[in-house]
Amino acid sequence: TGRLALASNITYDIEAGEEVAGWRAIDGSSNPIFGEDFANAENYTNAGKFVLEATDTYFDIAEQS
Repeated sequence: TGRLALASNITYDIEAGEEVAGWRAIDGSSNPIFGEDFANAENYTNAGKFVLEATDTYFDIAEQS
């Protein structure tokens, strides 16, 4: 059990038409531009490079019974 957090931001590519959830894209000035609602999947019509922010991204790991 515990929390798994990123040590640094992860930049990755998304293809046009992809549906993803639980992430946020930021611009060069660290302003959120897509994906602010982490509860819902979003479909992106344009391809591009996006950043998974280390400061706001973590996985909570629960003990399985």
